[in-house]
Parts: sequence; C-alpha cells; structure tokens
Amino acid sequence: MRISKSTAVDLMKASSGKFFTVTFNKNDGATRTMNGSVRAKQFMSSQGYVLVKEGGKNFRSVNPRTISALKIAGTYYQVG
Repeated sequence: MRISKSTAVDLMKASSGKFFTVTFNKNDGATRTMNGSVRAKQFMSSQGYVLVKEGGKNFRSVNPRTISALKIAGTYYQVG
C-alpha cells in the first residue's frame, strides 16, 4: 500500500508505544532500517525530526521527509 509522508508520521504517532519498522535516508545519504517505538510526549524534536526509541534508552532522530517505507502491525507501506 502506498501512503504519503504525513500519513506515515500520523501512523507512527498513533502506534502508541508499539514497535514498528521504518526505513529512511540518513544525513550522509545512507539508507537505514530500524525497529523502534515512539511516545506521544517525546514524539517530535524542535527541528521537526521524529524521535524513535530504538531499544533500551537510545533515541534516534528520523527525518520524516526521507522515510521510504514503514511496517506497523504487520502491514507494509511504501511511503512517497
């Protein structure tokens, strides 16, 4: 299924702490796939990045403009 980038961000926020898989491009141009979750309180940084909790206490920033794929609750989405 194909969705927009804003819909992908909405799905991530609505996941309410459940894990998902997101594929995006890093600042250096490399593609990264990671599993993580988000919290409603700490969803976005002041720069507009989505804060994803990767495991333990590690948070990673995901640029929502570079998301290319998202898998939530067993459903795979192409983003773009």
